[in-house]
Amino acid sequence: MVGWSGAVAPAAVAAAVLVVPGLLVGRAAGLRGLVWTGVAPALSTGVVALAAVGAAVAGVRWGLLPLALATALAVVVALPVGLLTGGLGRGRGVGHRDAAVALSALGGLVGGGLLAGRRLTSALWDPTAVSQSYDAVFHLNAVRWVLDTGDGSSLHLGRLTDPGAATSFYPAAWHDVVSLAAMTTGSPVDVSTNATALAVALVAWPLGVVGLVRVVLGRRPVALAAAGALTALFTAQPVAPLGWGVLYPTLLTTSLLPAPLALLVLAADRSRTARARLGALAVAAGTLPGLALAQPSGGFALVALALPLGAVALTRTTTAWWRTGQRVVPVVLPVLVVLVALLAWRVVDTSASVVSARNTPWAPMASVRQAVEQAVLFSHLSIPAPANGAEVTRPPLWLAAALVLLGLALAVRRRQLRWVAGAHVVASALFVVAWAVQSPLTKRFTGYWFNDAYRIAPLATITGIVLASAAVSLGPAAARRVWRRLRLLLAGPRRPAARGTGGRARRRAAPAVRLVPAERWAALATMSSALAVLVVLAGARGPGYAVTYGWLYANSVATSDTEYSDLLDAPERALLDRVGSQVPAGVGVAGNPWDGSGFVYAIADRATPFPHMTSTFDADRALVASHLRDAATDPAVCEAVRRLHLGYALDFGWWHLWKRDPAERDLRYPGLEDLATAPGFTAVDSEDGPDASAGPVATLYRIDACGEITPGALPSSS
Repeated sequence: MVGWSGAVAPAAVAAAVLVVPGLLVGRAAGLRGLVWTGVAPALSTGVVALAAVGAAVAGVRWGLLPLALATALAVVVALPVGLLTGGLGRGRGVGHRDAAVALSALGGLVGGGLLAGRRLTSALWDPTAVSQSYDAVFHLNAVRWVLDTGDGSSLHLGRLTDPGAATSFYPAAWHDVVSLAAMTTGSPVDVSTNATALAVALVAWPLGVVGLVRVVLGRRPVALAAAGALTALFTAQPVAPLGWGVLYPTLLTTSLLPAPLALLVLAADRSRTARARLGALAVAAGTLPGLALAQPSGGFALVALALPLGAVALTRTTTAWWRTGQRVVPVVLPVLVVLVALLAWRVVDTSASVVSARNTPWAPMASVRQAVEQAVLFSHLSIPAPANGAEVTRPPLWLAAALVLLGLALAVRRRQLRWVAGAHVVASALFVVAWAVQSPLTKRFTGYWFNDAYRIAPLATITGIVLASAAVSLGPAAARRVWRRLRLLLAGPRRPAARGTGGRARRRAAPAVRLVPAERWAALATMSSALAVLVVLAGARGPGYAVTYGWLYANSVATSDTEYSDLLDAPERALLDRVGSQVPAGVGVAGNPWDGSGFVYAIADRATPFPHMTSTFDADRALVASHLRDAATDPAVCEAVRRLHLGYALDFGWWHLWKRDPAERDLRYPGLEDLATAPGFTAVDSEDGPDASAGPVATLYRIDACGEITPGALPSSS
């Protein structure tokens, strides 16, 4: 354990990488204000991921220099967009009102960030913690692979688990950011990973949400303050991706989603000039590489959430044409748009990658009624009855649910919010069918997220925060209107006005309009925003938060209880921390990744032939996995060991992830079992469990049966 002070430097670097390139590119593209800062992380991520691809093509090692060059190139490309738009999100000059808007947004971001940061750091346990989950082994080892090979290209990262492939795509934006944090500060992979997770959750995600609220609700200080604070009120994002999977790329792509959504809202705004709308579309296109190279499902999520916005924009456009007397365009345009959309969907839906994702099997975890209830009460991913041996009952987030329901009621009466209500219904419906149905028909819609409700649930947080911000800012005025109407209704019909001289009715003079001075308006707005932040943060408490963050803690902490720390327990972690001093550099270590020994590459910086649970085996790897313990009697095994530069092996016992893999993929490694009784293996280090009399629970063996091993890189690893 190093304490969270050890994560400050890599978190700062990760935050800078996620923001600074995008700020430069966004300014060149004409972005201003909160829209500028909100879009920056999405633009930055695209620059980072494309820079890594370009560096690999040019044969240059991945690092800050390729990123700087790519940023400069992106700025040059963005300059014509800035000249076209003349400024997107530009304020009306710096003054008291602008200061109030900025202070309100900053106050909400700081307040929400402090609360969410305290909870996340407690739940993640320690910067050295690794997620006790299936994908953690791959993601941490992938960062180490980028550091070792100097190749962060999304076209090559899949080589980690597919040795020998010339091109193997895996979206690498997350790993590129983490690797930059690690190489710049010298921090370990595990520390840099957790630091980057905090940077995404506490910087990129809130900035994007505030930018989206700014576009949808305008320059309302209370709404902007509430938006930042509300990021601590909802838990599906960022907790769900961190506690399940672990879904680091999904965490990143979901955090970036508000940016292109905000730009599409600007592009659909008919009150703006055609140049400004085209500029917004151009910048939105510039965010797509970051979205896709973080996790391609982010692009599908954008389509799903933007569908209601597109329908509203199409309806308004055709209506405007119809009112001008045109008849052909209003009829042909919708038909043409629908046909093109259906054709595009057909092409994507039948692609090999989507078909493969759609075939991912998941069992329904709740009834439809229960899933709908969870979607309404924001108790997403609650398992109401024991399923697969686990029961997780998540209490409702009452304040979040109440604000979203109020926001939905307001959205029905406000044209600019109706599409948000539609998007929220779409996100909630996708969650319901993924969590409760899982039929061939529903998989046509949820397959883009591997039919995984944990990847879909965070989408409702985006629309939920916008609706809740609307409720906080517009709700009081709506309540006053309802109260006045109620009073009039209870008072009964009005009396006829008294007649005056000449038979004319006496009329009360209309009150004079009183303009509030800018200074007073700014003060009142700032105080109201502060009150809104305090109310939101005070309401972000209760059993719903305790259960959800406790679940994340259970998936992060390494204890001496093997059953509690499902993948890597404390004794195993202690041994891994010493492997680097026991094993010479360039000598590999074999181990069954299902028992946690696969982390040896990320944590100890020693290569392993099995860096993930589903690695592709070539002939040598297959032989080692099935017959390593026979090395003393089978010369072919030693030949494979020498080609793979293996000198050691780890045995972490019989307990595997999920105890045992239902698909029995953890049984592909019989050659790595019972090495204590195999000839030609010498125990050089071990770690006892809670019961020392039971013997070691984690052991490092030297492979003596094959003689001295020459250090070298794993074949086909880069």
